[in-house]
This record gives sequence, structure tokens and C-alpha cells, in this order.
Amino acid sequence: MANKLKTEQELLSAIQEKIPDFQICLSDLKNPSRDFVFRYYTMVLGEFGADVNSMVLPHPAQKNKFPHIPPETLRLTNIFKLLKVFFARIGEEFSLEDLTDPHPKRTLYLISHLDNFHTFADMRAASINDVKRNVFDRMAKRDQIINMKDNIEEKINQECISKVNRHTTKLQLESQIEMFEDNLEQLMKKKNEIVHVMDSLKSMESTLMEQNEKLLEKENELEKRIEMMKLQIVPSPQTLQENLTQLKAQLQVSVDEVAASKEAQQGKVQLLKKLQLCMEQQSARDNLLSSIINLHHEQSESMDLIKSLMEEKQSAAEEDVNLTQKLCQLKQEMVQIKDEISQVQVSGKQSVETYKQQMEQLNRDHQALVENKEKSIESITKLEQKIAQTKLEVEEETTVFINRAQIYTKHYEEYKSKNKYLLKKKDLVEKAVPRNIVQYYL
Repeated sequence: MANKLKTEQELLSAIQEKIPDFQICLSDLKNPSRDFVFRYYTMVLGEFGADVNSMVLPHPAQKNKFPHIPPETLRLTNIFKLLKVFFARIGEEFSLEDLTDPHPKRTLYLISHLDNFHTFADMRAASINDVKRNVFDRMAKRDQIINMKDNIEEKINQECISKVNRHTTKLQLESQIEMFEDNLEQLMKKKNEIVHVMDSLKSMESTLMEQNEKLLEKENELEKRIEMMKLQIVPSPQTLQENLTQLKAQLQVSVDEVAASKEAQQGKVQLLKKLQLCMEQQSARDNLLSSIINLHHEQSESMDLIKSLMEEKQSAAEEDVNLTQKLCQLKQEMVQIKDEISQVQVSGKQSVETYKQQMEQLNRDHQALVENKEKSIESITKLEQKIAQTKLEVEEETTVFINRAQIYTKHYEEYKSKNKYLLKKKDLVEKAVPRNIVQYYL
């Protein structure tokens, strides 16, 4: 970085070349205004990557903390703090007056040094772009690998969760199968009991049907006998009385038999109701058997599902092994990338150290120039003092010389007047004495 100060025209060309979007003219450098220096400093800070927007627009927390300070003052304070730190890094002092009341020479000096640093930064940026690009590429690759690792871990976690869920489902299905088997055993027992009752009811039904047929036959015989007896009626009352008594007795017997038959019929009805109930129970049993068959079918499907889940588990285990291997490979790649990043960081640190050393050397050179400048200023001051002293001495000598010249002029006038008298006397002598005698004596 050259420490040579530039002229206004050179500085104007350099700024227009580095920041073509920045509007600047020669009058801005010759007579800088507050608005111009503010715009230039904020633009340059933005070029160096500073977050100027957060400085120009005060944060609401800052406004709440300092409610009595106007926003314009907060903005000016923020930019001043940043510029003070920035100029301190490049070895220059920056005051608030440089921002609020800029002086032309001081502003030209600061902008020139800032432009020199900008030139130096551009030169250094071109040399470390490849390193930065390599670092950014490796960081992007590292982030990609971390994302892949997170995705793989997420898949492993999901697989573990699904594995636990499958195991839980399997246990639930096993408990349901055991419960269904117990219910099936109980239903089979009830089925056997119902079959036994049905067999006994069928035997009772057949017996009652036989008894009913016998009673019907007896009833028919009695009706036939009554008809025959009606045909055999004789006028003898005693015989009729006896026959009537017999008929009444037979009728009573028939009535008893009919009552018994009715009771048997009622029993038959009850048996039919029981039979209907048994049939309903049989249909319920059939429905239960169909549900049991469906449960067996569901059980077989569950077993098939368990087999498929076991196969998926086996494939998932194989995939876990593959993912573990890939994860190990990725970890190795991450270790390599970390090593490369550390190497890049070391090289970057070395570059930074070199840059710091160069900056320190430049600062020392700048300090030496500043000291030389101060010494030159001191020598110039001494020379000015000597010149002033010499001027005084010259003035004194001139006064003395003028006085002497006046004295000499006075003496010369006196001499001149005396010389005129002598010349007149000489002329008189020459006139009185011949020329050849005068030449002889001369």
C-alpha cells in the first residue's frame, strides 16, 4: 500500500474507477461538504462489507435506550464509531469534526489514505480469492455432508421407531390371537353343549310327536265309537243310562286325554320355542364361527404381515449396515475435510499474519513518514525562524547601510563640491602654465 498522497484529480479518477456508482466531482474534493463525506465514508464501509444499513437506521432498542437523542445524532454517532475504529486499524486518527465539519486538506489526506488502503485491499483480495473459494466450497461440502448425516440419522431413528412400533403391533396381535383362541375354545364348548341340547330336544320332539299321533288315533276311535253308539241307541232308558254313563266316563277319559294332549301340545309349543331359541343360538353360533373364521383369516394375514415386517426388518438391518458403512465413510471424509479446512485456516492465518506484518511494516513506514513529516515541520519552523531572524538582521543591516549610504552620499557631495573647486583651480593652472610643462611634470 503506497503512502503517497494523491492530488484531487488522481483521487477523483481512483474513486470513479473503484466505485463507479458513486457520484463525485472535483469540487467535492476541493471543497468537501458534510453530506459528501458522509456519503463517501458510508459507501466505502459498505464496499468493505460493513453493515451500514444498521448504522444509518438506528435500531428500535437504541431509540428506546436514548429517547432524548434525535435519530440523526444516533446515525452520526454510529457511523463515527465505525469510522474511528476503521481508521485506527489503518493507522490514522479520525475525529468527529472530520465528519461534521470537514476541512479540505484534512479530508483530502484521509480520503487519500483510505483509497490507498482500498487499493491494497483489492490487491490482497485478488490473491486470496482462490483460497476463499476453496474454503467456501469445502464449507458447502461440509454442510452437505452434515445434512446427509442428519438425514441418515433421521432415517435410522425413523426405522428404529417403526421397528419398535412393529414389535408393539406384533405383541398386540399375539395377545389378540391368544384371546381369540380362548374365545374359540369357550365357543366350541358352548357349541358342544348346544348340540347335546339339540339332540335331546330332537329326541323329546320325536317322543311327543308319537304321543300326539297316538292321542289323535284314540280321539278318532272315540268319535267312531260315539257314532256307532248313536246308531245302536235303543228305547230302553236303563240301557241308555248305562250307555250314557259309559259314554260320559269314556268322554271324561277322552277329555282327560285331550287335556293331556293339550298339555303335551303346550309342551310341544314350548319345545318349539326352545327349538327356535336353539336355532337362533345356532345362527349366533354360525355367526360366531364365521367371525372366528374371519379372525383366523385376519390372523393369517397378520402372520403374513409379520413375515413381511420381518423381511422389511431384515432389509432395514442390511440398510442400517450399509448406512453405517456410509456414515463411517462420511465421517472419514469429514475428518479429511476438517484437516483440509484446518490446513486452509493455518494458511489463512499465515496469510493474515503476513498481512498483519505487512500492515505493521506499512504502519511503521507511515509512522516514520509522520515522524519525518514532523521533523520536516520542525526544521521548516526553525528555517522560518532563521529566515525571520535573517530578515531582521538584513533589515538592521539595511538600515545601517542606508545610514552609511546617506553619510557616504553626504561625504561624496562634500567631496564633489571640493572636487569642483579643485577642478576649477586646475583649469586655471592649466591655462596659466603651458601644456608641455604640465605633461613634463606629469
